[in-house]
Amino acid sequence: MELDYKAIGKRIKIARIIVKKEYILIGSVLTCEVVSMFLIAYLYQILDSHLIKIIIQNVANVLSICVTLLAIKVSKKSLRDFGLSTDHLFKQILIGLVVGFILVVLLQGLSFLEASPNLYDIFSMMLVGFSEELLFRGFLFTMIYELSGSRLKAVFIPSIVFGIWHFPVGQSIDQVIGTTIIGLIYSGMRSLYFRTDKEIGIIPLSIFHWMHNIFIL
Repeated sequence: MELDYKAIGKRIKIARIIVKKEYILIGSVLTCEVVSMFLIAYLYQILDSHLIKIIIQNVANVLSICVTLLAIKVSKKSLRDFGLSTDHLFKQILIGLVVGFILVVLLQGLSFLEASPNLYDIFSMMLVGFSEELLFRGFLFTMIYELSGSRLKAVFIPSIVFGIWHFPVGQSIDQVIGTTIIGLIYSGMRSLYFRTDKEIGIIPLSIFHWMHNIFIL
């Protein structure tokens, strides 16, 4: 049986084009996010009003969600492929609240009960949690897994980027290390039942993230 070298060569060329497209997509999304983060960091330094800072942060989070959703559409994959689904929504929310509560208690103890966030902070942190989880544990996690076939890389690379991504605003190495560790925990949960019926997707992860931001930060 003779090999069809032309057909093999054509398949290799197509595969290279697909891989190149994936890398370009990742690079484009991260470039938009990095520019946005540095712009926010600059505005935080020159503005005094806390309210204006929060409004800018919320607008940036909405834009981040839009950019990530656009990238998902361009990838021609479904939202489900990236861990975003409304199937068993009540169960997802319940898992998010229960595990989020456990994580908060482990990190903060019962002192978190003394927190009294206002409605605006609650809404704002929801946007932060969802936008960052969709980007890092949804888009980036899935794309790296698709490219490498390695869950380990899909866990570590987005977590490291997640940690570094927080540096422009906080400008603290401690914050980078802390957010990297948190990213590893969330990515580890995402990979635990990855693409199974028990998958911990973006909705429960966003709830973990939201509770962490509300009660610990």
